[in-house]
Amino acid sequence: MDLRRVNHWVVLGTLVVIMMVISIVTHHVAATTAQIRMVTGSVTAPNGTPVPGVAATETDPDDTTVRHGSAVTRDIGSFTLDVQEGTYDFHFVPPSSSTHNRIVQSTLLAGSNQAINASW
Repeated sequence: MDLRRVNHWVVLGTLVVIMMVISIVTHHVAATTAQIRMVTGSVTAPNGTPVPGVAATETDPDDTTVRHGSAVTRDIGSFTLDVQEGTYDFHFVPPSSSTHNRIVQSTLLAGSNQAINASW
């Protein structure tokens, strides 16, 4: 028996097994990783002026746990949140110095990059 031929088959078989394992792991990671979606928007007062300093967050419907962090509206009232694809309640909480009440927009689907606007 020629040991060089046996070693080649062992190496080839090992490489095939390694490639199969990598393929399975890569497929599993891709299947379990949800898409990240960018939710942008603005918050305005009834007269249309932007409201800066509003905390924008998202939670699962009927839950209060913030899942992906928060954003604060800029001087022009705009915000950006990166969330996993899914359905959320979006919360807009004005700064403590404001006379506005909290706004909750319920059960909105973040299935693509999209805009959500809130107004008092």
